[in-house]
Amino acid sequence: MQQTPFCYLEERRCIPALYYPFTGPERESFLKTALFLWDSVAFIVPHHGFRPHGKSREENEARDLLATTYVPTDQDKRALHEELEDFC
Repeated sequence: MQQTPFCYLEERRCIPALYYPFTGPERESFLKTALFLWDSVAFIVPHHGFRPHGKSREENEARDLLATTYVPTDQDKRALHEELEDFC
């Protein structure tokens, strides 16, 4: 994964921007803007190996440069469920 501007310098660990609610970019304009703003964007996907497909070769190339995937863990899902229960 490429480094992002928001980093823990002492650990050399960076956090990508998180894209929601789709599993891939819906518009080419998002990718164009994202290339200027972040070093990487993580797309929430349903399972490992899931790969969104772009509408053009250029869109696929931009996504390959910029995008990573994030599969929520069971712990993530439980924590979110508890947060939503507290909220409601």
